[in-house]
Amino acid sequence: MEAEQTTGPFISVGAASSDVFQRLSPAIVEEVERQLRGRTRDIRLHGELGRLFHERSWRQTAKIIRARMVWVIVLDVLTLGLNAILLPIQTVASMLFPAAILPPAALFVAIAFRKRQSFRLQGWVLLPSMLLILLSIVLVGVNTGGEFYERHLTIMLFVAVTAIVIFPIPLPWASTVAAFALGLYLVFNCEIQTSKQETLWRQHCFLQAEWQQPLLRDAPRRSSLKRLSCLKFVIEFGLQI
Repeated sequence: MEAEQTTGPFISVGAASSDVFQRLSPAIVEEVERQLRGRTRDIRLHGELGRLFHERSWRQTAKIIRARMVWVIVLDVLTLGLNAILLPIQTVASMLFPAAILPPAALFVAIAFRKRQSFRLQGWVLLPSMLLILLSIVLVGVNTGGEFYERHLTIMLFVAVTAIVIFPIPLPWASTVAAFALGLYLVFNCEIQTSKQETLWRQHCFLQAEWQQPLLRDAPRRSSLKRLSCLKFVIEFGLQI
């Protein structure tokens, strides 16, 4: 009885898999069997097999990317609204222009992934839009300055990491998003260090000038005191003679 229960589903799964293989060409079936005989980490989907996989998984991939982009727009608008309530008007005004870059880029991706496009076109849509989204987050901190600079660099890295983890995209695409994030972080972080060094140098020059001003003002008085002390020494020496 137990044998019948265990073999029943197994036979149905085998029949279902055989039906799937019957719809594939012999070359594809041979490639699938060769990939399955090896290690899982060594599986590579190229050519026709890769195209079939992307066609099969496109619906789920598009759904995840669209939902993620909608949440990015909602969080951007919500964060900007909270900043308008809590921060001064000048600070919020400096955030408006760079923050306005993010919603159109994310909305463009969400609309583009509503219909099935070619695989290469999907990459050309997603990757530049991700660059604009990350750049928008960084420019908000650059325009605002102060503690917002480093804070938005960290937010940009968080957005890039979550996109890499959540999006079911190929490894080259994920590597490109990581390169965008690291490049922006390094460029603007070096700019932070340069501005800090310039600020420290200006403070040093200012303090040095403030310290030298009293010495310059007291220079004539010190020279007159030296002359008086020399004259006094000459007079005392002449009286002793």
